[in-house]
Parts: sequence; structure tokens; C-alpha cells
Amino acid sequence: MEKDEKVACYVRVSSNMQAKEDKYSIPEQINILENICNRNNWDFDLYKDLGISGETIKERPQLKELLKGCSNGLYSRVLVVDQDRLSRSVKDLQVLKEVFQYNNVKLMLQNTVLNLNNKDDDFMSDIQGIFSKKELKIIAERSARGRYQKAKQGKFPSGGNDIPYGYELDEEDRLVINQEEARVIRLIFDLIANQGRSCYKVPEKLNAMGIPTRFKKLGRILKSNKYGRVYENIWTRNNIKSIVSNELYYKDEYIYAKNSKFDFVKPVSIKKEPIISKEFFLKAKKQHTANRSNYNNLVKTIYILTGKLMCFKCKYPFCGGRYSTKNGTVFYYGDLGKKKEVTNKPCSSAAVRKELIEEIIKNDVKYFLLNPDNMKKYILNKSSKILNNDFKAIEFENRKDKINKDIDKLLELYMNENVPKPIKKANIEEKLREKEKELKQINSIIYELKK
Repeated sequence: MEKDEKVACYVRVSSNMQAKEDKYSIPEQINILENICNRNNWDFDLYKDLGISGETIKERPQLKELLKGCSNGLYSRVLVVDQDRLSRSVKDLQVLKEVFQYNNVKLMLQNTVLNLNNKDDDFMSDIQGIFSKKELKIIAERSARGRYQKAKQGKFPSGGNDIPYGYELDEEDRLVINQEEARVIRLIFDLIANQGRSCYKVPEKLNAMGIPTRFKKLGRILKSNKYGRVYENIWTRNNIKSIVSNELYYKDEYIYAKNSKFDFVKPVSIKKEPIISKEFFLKAKKQHTANRSNYNNLVKTIYILTGKLMCFKCKYPFCGGRYSTKNGTVFYYGDLGKKKEVTNKPCSSAAVRKELIEEIIKNDVKYFLLNPDNMKKYILNKSSKILNNDFKAIEFENRKDKINKDIDKLLELYMNENVPKPIKKANIEEKLREKEKELKQINSIIYELKK
């Protein structure tokens, strides 16, 4: 390696319950990587994502910074203790590999160097990605079973931020009322139900009274992973809206796992004490609805094209918006600004003034109404194309499911210690390589059909 080249070292630990299942702690990963770099006299930069899932790279700021460094030619190698530190998602792994391949960056593990422009190394990376994905599913299922068993014992299965405001856990992990927070809950409902305050005015009152949020009491820092901003720990409209619409506060039970993705997890009722009465809750809810109606009547503007226009760049729908100027209020349509997976940059398409785009659409509608035959031709052509693409996409999705099942069977054989290594090398690896290639082609076709 050239003297002026650096190695990019990356470490990550999982979030929430999966952190307990993690193979390496952050200090352990750093120690391993530093020893490797010092032993080889390498200059290196260290990137750390703490408590972030390995299932996606979208919310991992340090990994994105590392990729920028690779794209700018700063690094020729990326060093991690295991490939799953980068990502357990096969899809995101392909994104990372494309960046590495394009910039001729080698991926280094503890005892392996993978040149991703080499077909064999690229294939072995894919195999490791598939194993990591399977491991992720096993960890998620194991964690879900543990939480489910805890809920069936009448205990609250999670902790920290998941505990509803107004409650806390006792020594046996059961939900009990936090009297200090319960007084705040009752105050919020009183301000809305009896004093008619809106969700905009209630947080102003709470902040003026110096009532701290739970995060502020715990000394937590609110920081955006996307933008790196630090936010003040104060009451907001969204806090109040979530509280005033939560039936939990008048019910004597908490329902765990209403919509679980695991078949073995069924909804569980966890008994608890209510904080307010049902009548009080309904009175506040009715006043909240009335407040919203009054506000909407004051600022009501109809955006007839909301959800009907799509951005040609990021394929996200357009929605209405407004901003004030010295000359009055400007109304416009703009897309929701899809973020790219690696660069995290917003969509660069421009907003369109409401009156301009609506006038164009109205003229088109008028033209079709005056020429019904053109409308029929347009609808028939469009419907035919959509139907053909939908049928093709379904067909390829079925083929994709079959290939994934074949890959699972091959992996089981590959992990079977009774299967001789020569057979694994000559037969199973070759078939896996073919299946992976076929899967990539089908994913590409499905993507094009759904565009």
C-alpha cells in the first residue's frame, strides 16, 4: 500500500434488543482493527455507528461519510471485523459493493482481503451476505420470542423509550403509574377538554410552566442522525397529539403485539391502571377534533392534484405547500423529497406553483372532454401497458420466491458437516453462484417493470 493512502476502519453495534445478541462490542472491534493497522504500520481513520441496526444503511451517518471518502479517492481499503458490520441486508450490501468496485477499494476482514472486482471474491462476499441475512432473521425471531414470553407473564416486554409516558416499570417489570408524569397527562387533557386549548397552545403552556419532557429529565440529547442537528428537549405539538389520541390512558390494559410479523406472536393483554376516565378522554378528543376543524376552515386551500402528480426523478408523489412573502402567500406543489440511500441528498426536482400546474391540467381535462375519442384511446393504451407489466411482475416475483427457496436448501447443504468439501466446492458453490446471478437478473427485471 502507498504511504499516502489510508485505511478506513468501520465499527458498529446493533440497536435495541439485538445489541445483546451482538458478537462484538465497540471497544472490542476498535481494539481488533487498531492492532491490525498498527501491526502493518497503516495509517487509518475510524468511523463508528453506535446502536444502529445492520439491516439498512439509510440511517448510518458514519458509514455514509466513509463511502464519501472512498468516492473521493481517500481510501484504497475498508477494514471491518466482519462483513455484517457493514450490512446484513443483501440489497444494501450490493450498493456498498458497487461503490467499492467502482472506486477500486478492497474490503478487508480480520483474516481476509476481498478484491470485489475478482469474481471469486465477489461471490464469497455474496455468500457471507446471505449467511448474515439468515443470522439476522434468527436473532430477530429469538428476540421476539423472548419479548412474547415476557408479555404473557404480564410484564412489559420492552424498556426505555417504549414505556408510555405516564407509566414506569416496577421491580417485576410491570406497568405502574408514574405519579409525576400522570399529573402532566391529566393537565394536558384538562387544557384541551375544559379550557379548549389546541395542540399548538398546550405545549406553549407546558414549556412556560417549566414542565420537563421525559428526555429532558433523563438528560438525553435529541440529535438527528440524518442531519446531525441537536434539538431542544421541549414539548411539541406532536407530543400532545400522540397523547390526546392514545386510548391507553383510560383503558385498564395494554395490548402488546397487535400487528406482529411473526406467526407465533399473538396479541397479549397486559393489565395496568388507567390514568383518566373514558368520559374525560372522549371529551378531550371531541374538543381536539373541533379545534382541528376550526383551524382547517381558517387556512383551507384545496390542492386538487395532491397524490395525483408524481416526481419523474424520485417517483414520489407531489403534495401541496405554502410559504409567505412580502407580496402574500405562495401556494405550490412539491415532492416529498426522497433521500438517496448512500448520499442522503434530497431530490433535486423543483416545486411548481399551484395556479400554473392546475391551469395546465384543467386545459388538458377540457381538451379530453371535448374530444372523447382521444380519452378512450389513451385509457385503453395505458391500461393495456399497466396490466401487461403487472402480470409480468407477478410471474417474476414467483420465480424469485422459488430461487430464494432453492438458495436456502443449498445453504443448508453447504452448512451440513456430513457433505464432503470437494462436493461443496465443485457442486454447491457453483449452483449458488448461478442462483445468485439469476436472482440479480430477476430483481433488475422486476425493478424495470415497476418503474
